[in-house]
Amino acid sequence: LHGIVFDMVPVCEVAQECIAREGLQSRIRTQVGDMWQDPFPAADLHFYGQIYHDWPVEKCQLLTKKSFESLASGGRIILHEKLLNDEKTGPFAIAAFSIAMLLWTEGEQYSGRELSAMLTEAGFTDIEVKPTWGYWSIVTGRKP
Repeated sequence: LHGIVFDMVPVCEVAQECIAREGLQSRIRTQVGDMWQDPFPAADLHFYGQIYHDWPVEKCQLLTKKSFESLASGGRIILHEKLLNDEKTGPFAIAAFSIAMLLWTEGEQYSGRELSAMLTEAGFTDIEVKPTWGYWSIVTGRKP
């Protein structure tokens, strides 16, 4: 397994320190980039950890499209988020957090149905929503 941390300069600098401390330089590298402007590095998997909830639907759709375009056939996308139920009525803690997010982000908490629709619209197939722990879930898709 090899990984690329694709992020801004300060994040890559901290990541490089962590990578070196753990002796993983042969398996993990960093690549400075702007997710809105720069092409994504070629990969078999894109993992978004708590990214989508910071952004409105249009920006999430852009990220999803960019992932689809840069992944090889058979590649996967994983979205790791705290999900609202499909009716967007709860759970209470996630709904309350979504309201609080109005103070500091452009985004909101999404439901598994909404994230699945974004993946489908971009062309991903075999979409699954899987609870992981507590309020956390992953939404996954595969590029045909």
